[in-house]
Formats: sequence, C-alpha cells, structure tokens
Amino acid sequence: MAVGAVNGGLIPWQAGIATRAGRLQMVLGREVGVSIFRNGGDHPFPLPTQVYRRPIRPLSASTPCKWSFPVFEYRLFRTFSVNQSSALTLQPYVGFDTPTAISVVSPQMQLVRMGIPL
Repeated sequence: MAVGAVNGGLIPWQAGIATRAGRLQMVLGREVGVSIFRNGGDHPFPLPTQVYRRPIRPLSASTPCKWSFPVFEYRLFRTFSVNQSSALTLQPYVGFDTPTAISVVSPQMQLVRMGIPL
C-alpha cells in the first residue's frame, strides 16, 4: 500500500505512465514549493508612480514569497548502482509571487499611500 501511494497509485489520475522514453506522472495538488527571499535591497527595481501628477521612478526593493505548484513530472531516466544513483527529471509548474515588504531605496522621500500596504 505504501509503495502504491508513493507511486501515485491511490489517486487514479496521478498514477505514473511508463513509456520507452521515460515516465510521465501528474503531480498537480501533490507538491507545493515555497521560497522565501530576504534582503531585497540587493536588487532594487524602478517602481513607476506619480506624486502630485508628476511621474517619478524611485528605486524600490521588496522581499517576495514565491509559491510554485508542479503540474506534471517527466522522468527521462533513472539508474542505480551499489553506491550512487542518477536521474534526469523535468517538472513544469505554475506559480505566483507575493511581496511581503516593499521599501524605497532611492530617492529618500515620503510616498503617498494609495491603498497599498507599504
């Protein structure tokens, strides 16, 4: 039962399909990736905004949190030996980024709040 669950056998549409060119398996809803980035001041980016109807582009930095959801997994090959193993896997995913904190790096000025938590 445990081997079948690891192989995706308990949910019928997640069962692996073995072919001559590799193994294809749907993993949507089975895996989630979360990446939390800190120290966003290392890579500032221009953030277009308007202050008193005058467009400006201050340099801003953010600390995002990236969420990724793999759709399927295609394992081209997998080999084993006594003391090592190797595999080549392709795993396309969909995802989104959510900024957790935004700060102005340059020029130092007071921003007008427009309903966006800064």
